[in-house]
Amino acid sequence: MKNLYIHIGMPKTGSSAIQAFFACNNELLQEVDYCYPWHPGFGQAFQTSAGNATNLHHWIIDEKFEELERAINNIDQKNIILSSEVLFHTARLHPKSFAKALKKFNIKLICYIRKIDDLMDSCVNQLVKNHGMTDYSDLKTIINDHDYSTTLINLSNYIDKKKINIRIYDRSTFTDGDIYQDILEAIEINKNLTISNFKAPEKTINPSLVPEAFELRRHLNSISFNTSNDQIKYDFNGILASYSVEKNKEKFSILTKEERKKTFDLFKEREMNLNKHFFGSENRIFSHITNIEKPKISLDKIGDVLFFIYKKDPRLLFSIIKKTSTSEQSRILLKIFNLYLFEKIDNNDKANIAPLIKPPVLSVLPYNFNSLTYGLSNDTLIENIKYATRIESTGRDPYYSLRTIKLESSTIIIIITMNSNVSGKAQLHYQTNKKPFYGENKFQLKKVSKGYNELKFIIKEDNLNGKFRFDPIMSEGIVDIYNTSIYS
Repeated sequence: MKNLYIHIGMPKTGSSAIQAFFACNNELLQEVDYCYPWHPGFGQAFQTSAGNATNLHHWIIDEKFEELERAINNIDQKNIILSSEVLFHTARLHPKSFAKALKKFNIKLICYIRKIDDLMDSCVNQLVKNHGMTDYSDLKTIINDHDYSTTLINLSNYIDKKKINIRIYDRSTFTDGDIYQDILEAIEINKNLTISNFKAPEKTINPSLVPEAFELRRHLNSISFNTSNDQIKYDFNGILASYSVEKNKEKFSILTKEERKKTFDLFKEREMNLNKHFFGSENRIFSHITNIEKPKISLDKIGDVLFFIYKKDPRLLFSIIKKTSTSEQSRILLKIFNLYLFEKIDNNDKANIAPLIKPPVLSVLPYNFNSLTYGLSNDTLIENIKYATRIESTGRDPYYSLRTIKLESSTIIIIITMNSNVSGKAQLHYQTNKKPFYGENKFQLKKVSKGYNELKFIIKEDNLNGKFRFDPIMSEGIVDIYNTSIYS
């Protein structure tokens, strides 16, 4: 008869670390007649996976017991390790089917439990990180969804409670203070095989988000960021996890002290029932809440997270900004982009981001072109046409000036969209408060192609006075100007 060691979690009790440990050491396990089958690989940063027992969940709830038995019996090894947090919920919702599906095997269930306020703090973090949660005020419902006491007591009505191995998720209670040594003891592995024989997975597996990363993730959930693209979700959460590992220098809490106490009190009776049922004690298993304050998160800290994302994957930051720019709920993020991020990013990227996060300080369109420009050169003819201002150059020095604008920073981005019937060069001149106002390399050149062009000029000067002159084509030709936008 096969021996099944079924690790059912519960959620946020080191399951990802345990699963990574088994996956990294499956060859060694097979040498001693153990097996960790069906592992799908790691789908997210820090060796995170959903375990290897998702199929077992479906076989149980669909009552495909013969299919389950064939799959188990096709495994060569006698001792089979199955692990998935999904199985906790399978046992919670379908305890009778759970037991019925496994009755032909010698089973040992392994479930780690955790102090309820710490568990809820980690669960809320995970629900926000991976499952789109935005509002976690209804702690009672979250507790009920993770009620290990009622779940394990109900399960013992169908499975001998001697086969249910309840272990405390706390370093002080682990075998030799090590979770990997603890799980090896739980699966009753060959005593001649010690922890030194095994490879350790990455040091940090599926880390919780630090508070500023948590708040950013929660806000983006509120505008449905990455809901339709799992790869973006994995990439984004991977970067948030990297940030959290790098910045996690001290303990933190997502829940307030009041929320922790409320959680602890709500679970008191259930925890005492579990202790009495399995261990014959009238007391609580855990005696106190964790005494830790929820930190206040400043906007600049969230700006630090966004800049970290930018350094790791600019494409991902652009996706966030695009989504944010179309949402009415994102005024705070737009403020953060402007105050704490914009000046830190590369100039070329500033030109791409500015239209998404800033209103232009000046926007010149066909209908207001004449009122916002002046000083046409003798080589310039202007005609208003549909959707554009047509500028015809009859010589080699066509130009016009823009009305003086008030600038808010030393970095100015000017984006001009236009269509040209010839190729050549365009030139933007700018003035400073130092004489000579023009000249001395106070200009930028851009290549103009025949057809549509989007010209992006990025000027960084401390003494700009808000005066600009544009030479649309430095040769004879016709240019249709659609839009000129200036961002400061």
